[in-house]
Amino acid sequence: MRLTILPIFLFSLLLLSSFHLPTKESEIAEPKRIPYLKGNHVWADSILNSMSLDEKIGQLFNVAAYTNEKMNKKEVEQLIQQYHIGGLTFFQGSIFKQAELTNYYQSISKVPLMVAMDAEWGMAMRIDSVMKYPWQMTLGAIEDEELIYKMGKDIAQQMRRIGVNVSFSPVVDVNNNPNNPIINARSFGENKENVARKGVAYMQGLQDGKVLASAKHFPGHGDTDADSHKSLPLIDKTAKQLDSLELYPFKQLIKKGVGSVMIAHLNIPAYTKESALPSSLTASVVTDLLRNELKFKGLTFTDGLNMAGAAARLSSPQVDVEAIKAGNDILLLSRDVAKGVEAIKQALLDSVLTVEAIDASVLKILRAKHWMELDQYAPSNLNQLYEDLNTPKFKALNHKLTAASITLLRNENIIPLSTGTQRIAVLSIGSKEVTTFQKSIASYADVQFFNAGNDIPVGDQKAMMDSLMPYDVIIIGMHRSDKHPWVKYDVSEDLKGFLNVLRLKKKVILDVFMNPYSMRNSLATEYMDAFLISYQNSDAAQQISAEIIFGARSAKGKLPVGISKAFPEGSGMSNETSNILYREIPEELGLSTELLNQIDIIAQDGVNKGAYPGCQVLVAKDGKIIYDKQFGHSTYESNQPIQSTDLYDIASVTKISATLLAVMDLVSKDQLSLDDNLGKHLGRMVKNTDYADLKLREILAHQAGLAAWIPFYIKTLSGGEPRSDLYSKIQTSEFSVRVADSLYITPTYEDTIFYRIIHRAKVNPKKEYRYSDVGYYFMKEIVERITDMPIEDYLQANFYGPLGMSRTTFNPLNKFNRAEIIPTEDDRTYRRQLVWGDVHDPGAAMLGGVGGHAGLFSNANDLAKLMQLYLNNGNYGGNQYIDASVVKEFTKCQFCKDDAPKNGNENRRAAGFDKPAFHGNPGPTCDCISYASFGHSGFTGTYAWADPDAQIVYIFLSNRVYPDANNKKLLQLNIRTDIQERIYDAIKASKMKMIN
Repeated sequence: MRLTILPIFLFSLLLLSSFHLPTKESEIAEPKRIPYLKGNHVWADSILNSMSLDEKIGQLFNVAAYTNEKMNKKEVEQLIQQYHIGGLTFFQGSIFKQAELTNYYQSISKVPLMVAMDAEWGMAMRIDSVMKYPWQMTLGAIEDEELIYKMGKDIAQQMRRIGVNVSFSPVVDVNNNPNNPIINARSFGENKENVARKGVAYMQGLQDGKVLASAKHFPGHGDTDADSHKSLPLIDKTAKQLDSLELYPFKQLIKKGVGSVMIAHLNIPAYTKESALPSSLTASVVTDLLRNELKFKGLTFTDGLNMAGAAARLSSPQVDVEAIKAGNDILLLSRDVAKGVEAIKQALLDSVLTVEAIDASVLKILRAKHWMELDQYAPSNLNQLYEDLNTPKFKALNHKLTAASITLLRNENIIPLSTGTQRIAVLSIGSKEVTTFQKSIASYADVQFFNAGNDIPVGDQKAMMDSLMPYDVIIIGMHRSDKHPWVKYDVSEDLKGFLNVLRLKKKVILDVFMNPYSMRNSLATEYMDAFLISYQNSDAAQQISAEIIFGARSAKGKLPVGISKAFPEGSGMSNETSNILYREIPEELGLSTELLNQIDIIAQDGVNKGAYPGCQVLVAKDGKIIYDKQFGHSTYESNQPIQSTDLYDIASVTKISATLLAVMDLVSKDQLSLDDNLGKHLGRMVKNTDYADLKLREILAHQAGLAAWIPFYIKTLSGGEPRSDLYSKIQTSEFSVRVADSLYITPTYEDTIFYRIIHRAKVNPKKEYRYSDVGYYFMKEIVERITDMPIEDYLQANFYGPLGMSRTTFNPLNKFNRAEIIPTEDDRTYRRQLVWGDVHDPGAAMLGGVGGHAGLFSNANDLAKLMQLYLNNGNYGGNQYIDASVVKEFTKCQFCKDDAPKNGNENRRAAGFDKPAFHGNPGPTCDCISYASFGHSGFTGTYAWADPDAQIVYIFLSNRVYPDANNKKLLQLNIRTDIQERIYDAIKASKMKMIN
């Protein structure tokens, strides 16, 4: 017997090997148990035993449902009630309508429906108003699979929220054909191990979230140049080749317990031999290969049976029968359910199909439904649906996914890009509107924007080239629509040539917000000063890419597909980072967006109650901007909303943002000391006066006995009008100092101002605490004498330029359009006009807009950089601008007996900075803040504060003085301190959550 059987066995083995040669992976022991095949199946058995044949057959059909087509509802109703279909797959529409229809369809179905969706990048692939996750090729660049697992779990939570139980994802096709028209960016890439790892992570996240995953498109759709929706693609590879590459990810997912597999419509001669049928309709693929050899025990879905790849050769009922005959469990999108049901019944009568096979498939379907908890089905609650599907938690992870994907492929020591004296242009190709990328770059540096369509025709290239030549660095963003991964991404040879010529002339950073294949074999990319792939044109990708370019973040991604010999699959490098601000979603720091959004109510209430026309509010925690919003308008009459780039007159915040900054710098350089007196630096100006012995420490802490404020302008008026001997309506050499529109003062009046301070304003010998602007006139003079430069030039060269504070300046009309500047008071007393673009403070205005105490204009983003520098003890971006010991000395209370005042009579002030008040006394902060904190407020309604203990920077800018400086509502409503309190409430809640 053995002698007879052995040759037959060997002959059979030989025949099998010609069909498919098993590998070690396919010969291993039983794969991990599929979750719905674990445990008892009492419910499934009871339902199966109660079913008629028609009901059983109905369970095999999954049909299309649309939320934006009224007629489809009647069709689906009939299919549920008459043909007992087992499931639905939803397509176009809205989350609200889909949830509503799902509730209805489930209510009329005897057996709960298995509801599916294509959700490769979340449900946004098919419906609106829900989270859009990165495409799989973008995910393929991520090295941390834990993020992808979490994504799968989040998507599962979202799907279950509207009653969806199956996700036709992940795509585990290995995209080793760059010309693939249908898979391409839907694949994790060309590396089978990477595809498998990402696919396993995504699948496990879905299934741990109780949503059935479906590995597709078996046995592999990656190496095709045709779309199976339109034709039957050919994969002309040997079985051995397919086994070693295409099948690899499917094997790994099967090992890990994937619950379902979708079968592709492909022409694969290695498996189907002479059959004219697609892989989805052949037993050699579905039964022999997938079930018997790879030992897959779960559900199989056909790909859509309405696709040309399946429908072109057979009638609809024939297709349905062949699909079941091949070993499929669920018929997806049959073209004619009624005829399909009859054809299956006839096939059973003809013994082409067996009832046992039907029962086996239905039992698996029912067991899956039990695992999906459909035996306990409850309708979706339509309340708070949008909010539940778009939580900050989901957004935070989505943001992390994008940040982890961006790939730096080349860096010739240009990233991080410095913000000092370099002239920078940002050219966005593919968008004629200013892009998020350009705006994000501009938040770090002074840049010029250029925009072009998808191409720069040869005839326009010279003009564009000439426009870019004045700049030292050109940052180019390549953009295409982010709507779906099938958007055309080709880049013309002419445009590639333009890039190649440009990189020969200038330093160029190229950032591609497109499919990486768009840059295949582009010579220019191999010689760029820096080259990044950001994969998609999302706002998050554009913002994060800008942060990488300036070193706020490090690039982490690895190229999932090769694009040239210079940049093969797996390429990617990191860049150095520096401690500069960048943006995060609060949840990424453990904070609550919901709690921080309470700031919205307070800020908007200020607008509604007339405390100010508009405002900017920014909060940074641990060096990350977690809140940055604008409210209202520039004036009550304006319809132009406040922009983050708008400039405010920051009034006395100038003290710590300009004069004090320069003073601290000079102290760091041992050119000045807090214990110096005015006489040492001002000499004859104050000789033999009460001012000569005043120490800088006393002046900066407002304990020098100086007058609070001197209205210098009053004596320059006659009968309420500007004196003609001091002012002119036109600018001349004699009247050269601009005060306001059509108002110029003689430059000699600065001497008069100092004369009036020194010889008319008495110093209080008791030197009690009294807030005063007067000392800052002296401080500015000292800085300019030591540096031999105008203070504004010194600050620009040493701080504002290097820090990228491109929207911080004195006399903003010299640099910006008036429309970018927020007006202040309609001054009826002195200038008789709306003050708009000129400094609000009269004394600073009489000095040409540059005062030691006032005159600076800025926005919240720029001020946050400076306050972060102070928080970092003088360091920002890896550069030590001010000695750390100097910052610590200036930010501590100067005249407290201990570290903090012990009673309400003690002076709380630091050297230049304000500090929290003694508890129970009115002050500039909420009681919730640490005494280590410091900052300043401004008369126009501005505020900048930093807290080293909580690592918080808080900026509030408004024009509460419009149109009348007597408006006190900002203080009366406690708006700035109430906002501060909400910030600390969010921090406290975060700490409590960690403890619990």
